Amino acid sequence: MSDTPETDQNTVPHIGFYSCATVPANFARQLERERDEAREELYDIRLNLGEDAEGYTLIHAVCVLQQERDEAREALTSQNIVIAQHIQHVVITDLMLERDEAREQAHRFRALHYSHLGINGSASWFPWEGHE
Repeated sequence: MSDTPETDQNTVPHIGFYSCATVPANFARQLERERDEAREELYDIRLNLGEDAEGYTLIHAVCVLQQERDEAREALTSQNIVIAQHIQHVVITDLMLERDEAREQAHRFRALHYSHLGINGSASWFPWEGHE
């Protein structure tokens, strides 16, 4: 016996002129299976709830699942924010290290250049050194 008896019973071998008003049997079978699975899940939920299942409907189950989905999305969003902040911190730290290395190289170049020319290196300054 088929797992879609309602669809099998209503299947017409020749669709005829009104074919636009019918759906393919495979599609109807798929929908029937999904409906039956949803009913089984709801039944399982009601069994797990015990006495609290009184008046529990599929709408309640959908609401619970949507709430769980929203909580999972919120948790994921929070994790993404933390990750983005960490990445931003790492990038800023790396840029600051590169800046400091460039400054050190500029100081070394200035010292080398001035020593080659015989000029006192303390007479000139870079913008980040603060001139008084």
